Amino acid sequence: MSRQADEIPGSRDAGEQPVWRDPEVAQNALWILELKQRVLDELEKSWFPDLEFLFSPEALAVVEDVLDSLLIDSEKKFEDTCSLCEEQIHIDIFLSENHLLYLYQLLKSFKNLHNNDQIRWILERFKEKYVAYENKILYSRRYYEVLRTCALQEDLAFEETRFLEVMIQKYEMRGINLDIEKQSRLQEIHIELSRLSDTYSNNLVDEEEGVKIHIKNRDVFEDMPTDVIEQAQERSREQWGEWYIFWINQIPDVMKYCSDRSIRQKTYQTYTSLASKWEKSNREVVIKMLQLRDERAKILWYTCHADYAMNTKMSDSFEEVVWYLEEIFQKARIIAESDVDDIKTHFWLNEFEVWDYAFYQRKYEKTQNNFDISSVKPYFEAKQVISWMFEIIQKLFGIHLTESDIPTYGEGNVYEAYKDGVLLWYLWCDFYESDKKMTWAWAESIRSWSTINARWERVKKHKIVINAGNITQKTDGDTLLDFRDVETLFHEIGHALHELCYEWDFLSLSGLHTEDDFVELPSQLLENWCRSPEGLKYIAKHHITWEALPEETILKILESRSFHSAYGVVRYLMFSFYDLALHSKDIPQDWEEFDIFSLQELQEKSLFPVQDYFTLYANLDHLFYEADSMYAAGYFSYIWAEMIEQDIWNAFKSSWDVFNPELAEKYYRTILAQWFMKPWKVLFQDLMWRDLDPSAYLESKHLI
Repeated sequence: MSRQADEIPGSRDAGEQPVWRDPEVAQNALWILELKQRVLDELEKSWFPDLEFLFSPEALAVVEDVLDSLLIDSEKKFEDTCSLCEEQIHIDIFLSENHLLYLYQLLKSFKNLHNNDQIRWILERFKEKYVAYENKILYSRRYYEVLRTCALQEDLAFEETRFLEVMIQKYEMRGINLDIEKQSRLQEIHIELSRLSDTYSNNLVDEEEGVKIHIKNRDVFEDMPTDVIEQAQERSREQWGEWYIFWINQIPDVMKYCSDRSIRQKTYQTYTSLASKWEKSNREVVIKMLQLRDERAKILWYTCHADYAMNTKMSDSFEEVVWYLEEIFQKARIIAESDVDDIKTHFWLNEFEVWDYAFYQRKYEKTQNNFDISSVKPYFEAKQVISWMFEIIQKLFGIHLTESDIPTYGEGNVYEAYKDGVLLWYLWCDFYESDKKMTWAWAESIRSWSTINARWERVKKHKIVINAGNITQKTDGDTLLDFRDVETLFHEIGHALHELCYEWDFLSLSGLHTEDDFVELPSQLLENWCRSPEGLKYIAKHHITWEALPEETILKILESRSFHSAYGVVRYLMFSFYDLALHSKDIPQDWEEFDIFSLQELQEKSLFPVQDYFTLYANLDHLFYEADSMYAAGYFSYIWAEMIEQDIWNAFKSSWDVFNPELAEKYYRTILAQWFMKPWKVLFQDLMWRDLDPSAYLESKHLI
């Protein structure tokens, strides 16, 4: 028996069209379907996607539904893989195209570049479902068995065998052989860590966005480069008149050039206490993340997270890392303390705190060497440096990067990468700062290389890597770079090259999936070409006259790089030891007690008294920005990689030509293009034909 019309929710008057027959609604529904299909079509392309469309309000309005549908498809493919019988298992089942990950990576990159409430809301809502899907895969006993079955096949290529070996090791490291109860707890920990890492990142981004250093008196800008002052004044002109506003990425300029000690102290306090107060505090977040990491390690039969983390590092043990870092620290501390005493004596300083160091160190270097590194900024115009940087890459590795006319969203550019005349990759670059952008520089893979289509054919799709920076761009005239910006450009392009330069099909073997500390090798090695005499002659041209950098100035830059370098080593190692302490010692559960613990650990390795507001853990993003950050109990990675980097760089220097084509090609073939095809020691030996010599690093820091 039918219900009366007035009993039916949403009933209509007699003669009224059903909603689904309403032409306007039907047209709108069709438009939505077309939008969703267009999003899917963009993901299907083998070339670079239309970012202006994908990040448009219309596309973002339907992207959550697209993510949900792709998630359903991915879960179905995963279930199908797990249901295969032994005769149906073959290596290509692990290469099926992953549109879900591709779209997810695009959206995460968009958030990092143009953070806003809409994109954050989309990702936060979907993240919980995505992590649950990840857990199904990461802790699937059946999937592990499929991998092991495939690994027994006899017709596998070397790359395929290595992929299966690495994947099986990862499953075993995650405790795939533990009982169900412990695995369930590990999955819960993974979900909670993912949620907390998002909270940590969002709190920090929101805090950094609000950091503005307001200074009224121009007289305090002692020797500050004119372009930096003009940029600070331009930011304040509309609302603050004659004030000067410095963004967070310009805090180093304030610390180096502001003669007002109280402003330096306040700036230092603002920066070092970020995300530690009120509703954006990361205090409780960090304590909980440390507890969960420790609990996970102990479930997996490790003594602590630092012990567990060594599985993915170059070092053989946590104890080996601590011993070697301590050796370097003791050598550097003696020299750094002497350097600090020299500054205090020269300027007759009774009070000298950490916020005074950069200011007086710059002045002291000027008196000793008659040089200020900022004086060379006219020789490093941004576009010119980027162009010459690409020339160096071509000279070294035969990779030609050319700017395309492909549109992006915002200020970015897309470069097409060719080798031997063949288009291989897209490099998506967004080098300049904006108020909604992450404050650090990074490189990240967006799309992998090889996939399997519906006919089980391997299809090569052009790799896409994003390379982002935070250069302060002038609104009119040339943008001149601080030398640290030049080094950062080379560093991040080095990461991008490691991810781009490969000849293999499996993403889990990519450059950013090697041993965690080995990841920093290509990035740090490439920096040497921007600070060597040969490299500086290549990239340093006056932005007006095109005059080359004078020989004596090049020598001054090299001297400046090593001047008081021990202080930088000590400060970096202070953070590294602190990271290891957080991930190896018993952590107080009360945040006030945790602060006391934190200050004690920092003070042990600090050259200056550590202030009670110095809440490093709340804003040391490398450690907590991801649930399983490779820098958690791995912040020392930079120095570990630098030991390898300096040994390799010595080989280039001793060849009498840092652009030696044979050695560059060998490095390309044995390191860059190999990805994680072999353990790091084998890759190094393939290049150098010997074991590592760490003395090259100690010599570069003048520690021996």
